[in-house]
Amino acid sequence: MAVDFIRLIPARIVFYSGAREEETPREFTCEGVRYVIDRLLEEQLVEDKERSTSRVFKVRVEGGRVFTLVYRDGQGFLVQEEY
Repeated sequence: MAVDFIRLIPARIVFYSGAREEETPREFTCEGVRYVIDRLLEEQLVEDKERSTSRVFKVRVEGGRVFTLVYRDGQGFLVQEEY
């Protein structure tokens, strides 16, 4: 799953907590709009050039839109809509 970091914008993500503190994203708010996640489509760990690891989730929200959510330590949560 490729992530285009040019389109990333800040978002607040609510996770369902499981064995790890932040397990599965359930909803997120971006630019004042709340999105409820209908289905987790894909999840992976991605390492960038500086060897920093990001957790990346591809999700479908209610209504069918698809987003990529990215969590990078120290940078918070970011979001990109799939077109």
